[in-house]
Amino acid sequence: ALNIHSALELNLKGPIGQVSTMIVAGDMLIAGAQNCGIIAWRASCETDSFQLAVSMEGHNGPVSCLAVACGRQNVWDIDTFQCIKTLSGHADVVTSLVHCNGYLFSSSLDCTIKLWFATERQNWEVIYTRKEENGVLALCGMNDAETKPVFFCPCNDNIVRLYELPSFSEKGRIFSKREVRVIERGPKNLFFTGDASDALTVWKWRLKPQEGSTSGS
Repeated sequence: ALNIHSALELNLKGPIGQVSTMIVAGDMLIAGAQNCGIIAWRASCETDSFQLAVSMEGHNGPVSCLAVACGRQNVWDIDTFQCIKTLSGHADVVTSLVHCNGYLFSSSLDCTIKLWFATERQNWEVIYTRKEENGVLALCGMNDAETKPVFFCPCNDNIVRLYELPSFSEKGRIFSKREVRVIERGPKNLFFTGDASDALTVWKWRLKPQEGSTSGS
């Protein structure tokens, strides 16, 4: 880890092996690993370091994605670090989780995107399933230049599909040399994609030309 203010490099103590995914939740850094475990470090302002808080077990395969407040898909209590529920719905590796406004989006190599919603008793149910022709590698949501919500869905056919929400109607496509593994929002209508060819690409949303507009002196 690197402190971007002081440029101090920090070494985090934890399991030996490949880390697949990391997220920040409050003052904690949480990582999912290939050894089927989830590890959480808590930031310490006094020592300017991260201390190992807990190592959690509950998966029977490598942890490939994490999402705050939801987390085959296991739901963990972020305060007690206890696994409180397992969600079954996908037939292959779950590649991405996005939690937004009480809804959980999940993607998988089984070529589906699922939308989950929790009832009053915290029973998570699938309320929508979208079938893709290829395995889904990641999910990312953001607003376009017109502040309309758009969902990015990169698949293992080297194409990123853009969907308008909540209709899931296709807005466009991004074609890549290799499969896109990660998409991240940036400032001022920018977003970034990283693919398996080691390329990092910077994109910028453009406003649509107004209908009936003319140019000239």
